[in-house]
Amino acid sequence: MLSVVVKGKQPTSSERATPVYGPEPWQTVAGVVWSWWDLWFAVVCVVDHGGDWDALDAALAGGGGPSRSGQEARWSHLLDLTQRLAEAGLTAAELVGELATDRALRTRARTKVLRSTLYGRDLTPAMSNPPSARVTHRALFGSWPQFPRTPQPWYEQLAARFPVLDRYAFDGLAAQKFAYRIGAAVSRLGSRVTTAAEALALRRGALTFYYQVMEGCDDSYGGVGDVIQEAVIDYVRTDWRAAGVRPEVFWRDLLEWAVLASNYGLLGRDESLFLRKAGVPRELDLVEQILAELTIDYTAARMSWHAGQALQLHAQAVATAGALHRFMPVAELLGSGSWVALEAMVAVTVRRHRPDLGIAVLDAADVPGFHQGWVQRRRAELAGQSGQVTTAASSGGR
Repeated sequence: MLSVVVKGKQPTSSERATPVYGPEPWQTVAGVVWSWWDLWFAVVCVVDHGGDWDALDAALAGGGGPSRSGQEARWSHLLDLTQRLAEAGLTAAELVGELATDRALRTRARTKVLRSTLYGRDLTPAMSNPPSARVTHRALFGSWPQFPRTPQPWYEQLAARFPVLDRYAFDGLAAQKFAYRIGAAVSRLGSRVTTAAEALALRRGALTFYYQVMEGCDDSYGGVGDVIQEAVIDYVRTDWRAAGVRPEVFWRDLLEWAVLASNYGLLGRDESLFLRKAGVPRELDLVEQILAELTIDYTAARMSWHAGQALQLHAQAVATAGALHRFMPVAELLGSGSWVALEAMVAVTVRRHRPDLGIAVLDAADVPGFHQGWVQRRRAELAGQSGQVTTAASSGGR
């Protein structure tokens, strides 16, 4: 930690005449160039939160001012700034120095940090690449260097041949025809490949391209989703083991893409189909480990929807594998967040003539959440069918 308090500088008259949007350099302190955004964040942190970055983070998250994307951009800059300060051995107070007493600067800093709308010109590198963007890029492209044959050339070929149009540039029928054309092109390319490694690379590159197509189109006719669901099955049916990809690479890549695809329901209503085709019963331990790690990653990135989708895939995986002894721990994690995932496990207990376990699974999931009512109704139905007590309360349910 530096023992000398660094004095900031006031903007000169020429600097006042030039618009300052935030990413521009403000001053070099401790051998590091700091931006105006760095100054503004540090001023608000010192003046309004006593130098407590966590308190500023909470204010940004709960302020209700900027849009959700604007909040994440600010949070991303805050993460980046605090890391750079730690590396430089500086506190917020040491960076700001005597400028913390400047009333005009305090007012501007509060406005910029807490209330302003962000445009492209305002963004720092950290704002332009927040955690959700990094996670998304990783899901679409991150594992490709570890494939025996990278999907990159196939992806680039599709992207060059079928430029993704703006979401509002064409209607649902045009999007459907567009997807069919891409599907036909992928089929023709697939007929020319001669190795499992190339087939896997082609189909994996297509999955990323299809996802980007879905992001940029109106799929009101459902044609794009239908084509993608077929492409998913084609991919997982490819003999990926013969292709030479390591199981940990294949499964992490597939599950990351699958969680992302849940944004648009691209796996359909039966996630167990693609999991079964991919061979989840054979590698359930690995799949569970990866999904647990992804849940932690999404939670840390404040991607609560994606964390929930990873939990749902976790439930679908143990249900597909028929791993009865793993149902309860997964149900406790999932709670009442997804009736579809819970029903996948309950249906297995019914087929295995274990309604007692199905009831226990539903009891474990009977916590406040979107589908708690369904959980309680399904439990009563299952208990009635098996002749057991029908109220969760009488059996110690929550």
